[in-house]
Amino acid sequence: MFKFQNSLWAMIVLIFLTAQALAQNEPKPFQLASLSFVPVKWDKAANLQRIEEMAQQAHTQGADLIVAPEGAVEGYLINEVLKSPNRTEMEKRFFEIAETVEGPAVRRLQSLARSLSVHLVFGFLERDKDILYNTVLWLDRNGEILHRHRKTQMAQDYFQPEFYHPGWEIKAFDTEFGRAGIMICFERQIPEVARTLALDGARLILAPSYGSRGEWNDHMLQSRARENYTFLVFTHPEQSLIIDSGGEIVKNRPDQEGITLVEINDFKTPGGLLTQRRPEAFAKELSQTAKSMTRLAKPGHLRVASVQMHAGHDMDKNVEKICDYLQQCAAKGVRVAVFPECVTSGYFTDDILGYTQEQYLAAEERIAQSCKENGLYAIIGTPYYVGGELYNMALVISPLGKTIYRQAKIQLVGGDRWAQAGDQLSVFKIDDHLCSIIICHDSRYPELVRLPVMKGSRLVFYISWESGFDAEYKLDPYRAQVVARAVENSVYVVQSNAPQRLDPVEGSHGQSRIVSPRGVILKEANVLEEAVLIEDLDLTGSDGATAHKSMRAKFLNEYWETGLRAIGEEY
Repeated sequence: MFKFQNSLWAMIVLIFLTAQALAQNEPKPFQLASLSFVPVKWDKAANLQRIEEMAQQAHTQGADLIVAPEGAVEGYLINEVLKSPNRTEMEKRFFEIAETVEGPAVRRLQSLARSLSVHLVFGFLERDKDILYNTVLWLDRNGEILHRHRKTQMAQDYFQPEFYHPGWEIKAFDTEFGRAGIMICFERQIPEVARTLALDGARLILAPSYGSRGEWNDHMLQSRARENYTFLVFTHPEQSLIIDSGGEIVKNRPDQEGITLVEINDFKTPGGLLTQRRPEAFAKELSQTAKSMTRLAKPGHLRVASVQMHAGHDMDKNVEKICDYLQQCAAKGVRVAVFPECVTSGYFTDDILGYTQEQYLAAEERIAQSCKENGLYAIIGTPYYVGGELYNMALVISPLGKTIYRQAKIQLVGGDRWAQAGDQLSVFKIDDHLCSIIICHDSRYPELVRLPVMKGSRLVFYISWESGFDAEYKLDPYRAQVVARAVENSVYVVQSNAPQRLDPVEGSHGQSRIVSPRGVILKEANVLEEAVLIEDLDLTGSDGATAHKSMRAKFLNEYWETGLRAIGEEY
């Protein structure tokens, strides 16, 4: 009996402590203040003073969380730039008014949050190196940056100006009020943004905005809140709208500036609409671009860069140079940058064998981090170990800093005696676009291009370290070969080759090039110099039509079908 009583008391204590812990973790009611005011364009000082004055008033009314509109610091300027008759001068002014997260305006607002002991959310034009973003920061009570969200969906043309970029991540985050998320203005019109935040656990979504609004917007945001079971706060220069997780409007202050204060006290766990979803029925389709429609992001258009780069005998310096080029490409709005064969190590057998597997992995990690920081894809040639075997490899690294595909060189030559031959060939995706890769000597084997094109590839990346200038007789055939691969398949071919170095005499012969589906050389580098060739490709004209006509010769269909079964799909 004594043992039973002890066990019973232990159970009661455990239940009590568990309930207490759960109660402590439950989000507590809090006061949210939405600040509606029209910021003065180009006048940071006036806007910061207005934020400080309104935040102080909200604080005296008991606000724990204070939200200001999109572009609150400098006045949301992108439309002023795009419509300006003096575009060049206006772009310069636009770039100069932006600041980093360590800049004076951010520091001043950090001091404000800290002095009032409130959470403060505001929009500003962020500069990160040579790239600008439409950004919203969430500062905690200590003035520390709790979360940074860069606008991913834009109402205007993307990369206009070329240094003004969208963000690439949509993530929820933990706060003392519960898990939250941010979407900026036009993002509210893309249902997947709010849904992504909700699936990541957000029970409160803030939507600092600047653009259009009206009754249609109120109804749309009610739907966003209800379908995602989240509180939603719309903070606009001339409207504050707060909606509960059932889609009911809690407060609506339209057509006027001022402070809208509301208590939020019934955070909920995800509702049935989220838990009853069957994403396996639609996940693949949601990743596609809408068919028979166009969008401002211009599906079918891709800005590419062929980087013709000297690679020396020091891997660290090579990788540093690659990362520098990635930053330069990102500043020019490039979406995918292509580098030569073995660019991490140089195409030097002794060097390649002298590096360890760990060094190759470290190089990959550094380049992946640069892709993430700069928001672009990279095609990188590198020696690479798989299962203890060394391959001549091409890596495809995404803007999220992930290697999404690896392609090993299939047809080896004498200089590849250190490598194992690849035994697979696949298509992969750059954004919505199916692509494929060949490495140097592979280009002499037309089926290594044709089969992936028949599988759907519309853009062929060709990375190489071809013979040096001493084999001058090969230069014209090399050029003809690349042109042939493009025109015989009706696709773009983007080649990155190493240039010739004279002191010491090493390298290849340069002449990196971008070739259209009609076989027209759109850009071509010279023999000796490093270069970055940038071209906007209209992939709607890269249809693979000639390759698909191979199936018209019906007596060869079995041959082609056998080959197509060997082509993988890495997406």
